[in-house]
Amino acid sequence: MLATSAIVIFHKDHPLDPLGANGGAETATIALARTLALLGREVYVAAELRGSEARDGMVADGVTYYDIGPDFNTTKIFQRFRDRPIHIIVACKAQALLESRAYPNVISRLFVTHEPSADGLGLRPGIIGAVADRVICVSQCQKQLLVKAGCSADAITVIPNGVDLELFTPGTTEERDYQRIVFAGALVVDKGLHLLIESFAALKPKYPSLKLDIYGTAALWGRENYFDVEHVKRSVPDITFHGAVRPAIIAEAMRGAGLMVQPSIYFESFSLTTLEAQVTGLPAIGSDLGGMREIIQHGTTGLLITPTTSQDLAQTIESLISQPAKLKEMSKNALNIVRPKYSWERTAQQFIELL
Repeated sequence: MLATSAIVIFHKDHPLDPLGANGGAETATIALARTLALLGREVYVAAELRGSEARDGMVADGVTYYDIGPDFNTTKIFQRFRDRPIHIIVACKAQALLESRAYPNVISRLFVTHEPSADGLGLRPGIIGAVADRVICVSQCQKQLLVKAGCSADAITVIPNGVDLELFTPGTTEERDYQRIVFAGALVVDKGLHLLIESFAALKPKYPSLKLDIYGTAALWGRENYFDVEHVKRSVPDITFHGAVRPAIIAEAMRGAGLMVQPSIYFESFSLTTLEAQVTGLPAIGSDLGGMREIIQHGTTGLLITPTTSQDLAQTIESLISQPAKLKEMSKNALNIVRPKYSWERTAQQFIELL
């Protein structure tokens, strides 16, 4: 039945740009949809579309996108498909999952969450687990979170996010700039960017060649910047804010940099950018508060820290930038250990097995 039916992915109530820069959950939804299409499935994504080229009914990389608008009108999607069999994948917001019970043409129901908490899913996790055929978590840490919130462990399957290996290709270990640090993500307090900026400012006098490239904006999470970007630019040399950019630009930066730092101070479900960094061979310093500890092999492909103060983070960064040979070894380890483990094709195949 799967081969002759459609797969409809309902993204959460957050804008999604099919062709532009996105946050982690949006990037994962697009990548999963695109890979399912590459594997021969008929795939649709229902989301609040944004972007200059986004329009209802557009097709990109074999996926058809339907705009459900800021009012999150999932009903019109079910009405559109009511005369044909569909499998649904509901991402992060349970509204479409509940509504699907009224449509007998829905063959199977998967619920996947990228959220860093059990709140905000629109329904208690226990009910989600009872309605969905399977609940998908992107890390074991996230599974523990949902089980603690009342979802049956038997209802949950852990399927890590994948990575676009054709886009995030390996950098050359010998040609990396090991005095260049990269941060990629939303400029929100959750990500601990203030700790990184303070650490960088403290290290800069001792390491004059040190540089920090920051990719992303607070708008990726629908927020305002929580610090004065212009003040930082004036106060600390060699920090560059690149804003929200396409994944290809981030991939290029990761291939040439020496270290990625993602010092999240709150729970991280997965951290897709940390995975993308390591498959290019870029060692990573990441928070142990969640899924990053399932991606980073401490001492081998990077370092895990519990973000507390900028002084602690600065010491951790210095322990690596002061030893380029150690970073080179970690770079090689990341390519040998992390890169073979992850791909969107592998992730999509696991979804297909559950549908």
